[in-house]
Amino acid sequence: MASAFKTELDAQGSNLSMYPFDLSVLDSTRVSPRYKAQLCNEIFSVAMMQGYFAIVGHGITESERDEFLTAQKAFFELPEENKKELAPVELEYRGYLEKEEAVCPAAFHIRADDLEPGNQWPPSQDVAPNFERLSLAMFAKMEAIARRLHNLLIQELVDAGTLTERESGLVRRMHGQQNNEFAVLFYDRSNSIAPSFHTHVDDSSLSIVMQHQPGGLEFAHKTDQGSVFEPAPIFPGMLTVLVGHFFDWISDRALEGVRHREVSNEPRYSATFFLKLDVKYINYDTHPKVLDPLNWGGL
Repeated sequence: MASAFKTELDAQGSNLSMYPFDLSVLDSTRVSPRYKAQLCNEIFSVAMMQGYFAIVGHGITESERDEFLTAQKAFFELPEENKKELAPVELEYRGYLEKEEAVCPAAFHIRADDLEPGNQWPPSQDVAPNFERLSLAMFAKMEAIARRLHNLLIQELVDAGTLTERESGLVRRMHGQQNNEFAVLFYDRSNSIAPSFHTHVDDSSLSIVMQHQPGGLEFAHKTDQGSVFEPAPIFPGMLTVLVGHFFDWISDRALEGVRHREVSNEPRYSATFFLKLDVKYINYDTHPKVLDPLNWGGL
């Protein structure tokens, strides 16, 4: 697998070190606890060093990805007036958002489906009814992966002495389902010079990106000449994990959120799950190391 991945990296012109970690190792009965602990520490070290890493063996099959991509394409091929009917209601960030030039692509956002007022879905006669089913299934799978990685990184922070056990329990409780978000994205640009969307750090604890095509996600690297952006490669079955703002706060920047951007010079589809802090914990002032409410969204 290593040689195949190196060949793919070269073909995509990527200079990033992104050999994916195999999460299935952590579930194997044939692997020693010592090796599993070593893998967890390696994931933490890479996340601490560069703010992102790649995973395989996460439980999402290629057929599930292909099914979801088919439904994703069918939704975005709907007439624009049909999609606009699914615009978010008031401040609820669920539904269809039109693209903003040089800011963000067209997107369809969902959250946990049992939370009021609920997600918005197109009528089944407009798009394959599988879009709702497959989107919710992908939401659940990516949420489970994000929680597992979040707990892994939190435990590594405890082992490193950055967090106490009490603090780690508090941080875990601050992540429920209320604010987690799944964004289904379509970049329809076809300019000869690739336009870039604004550079940012995600307003989340972790973000998990599923790219269907290479050449979209780029990470910032500091050099003597300033920031240089390198494209994130993709490999069959791979997901890319990004550290967000919240880990900046709780780890005293031991885990620093990664600056990145999206570029597109051809039509492209992707999807991102955001593991976020529950809204009810934003006004929290008894433990400033965990969260400074005055800095929420301001880093």
